[in-house]
Amino acid sequence: MQKWEYVSVRAQLIPDASLQILEIRLNEKMTNSRASDTDLYDYFNRLGQEGWEMVGVDEKIYYFKRRIE
Repeated sequence: MQKWEYVSVRAQLIPDASLQILEIRLNEKMTNSRASDTDLYDYFNRLGQEGWEMVGVDEKIYYFKRRIE
């Protein structure tokens, strides 16, 4: 049986029109409560390089999953 782990990233649009990460949760546990110095798109690219796949978006929350080996 395949096992998965999940990440959710909550972000907001800030005045200079960039997106800012507010909260990151891994398997429902908060791992980062305000990553203000991280660009959202750079972070998403890093997740992709680590094997994470975006599986959904709900307003300001982005969901990712990857298989646990």
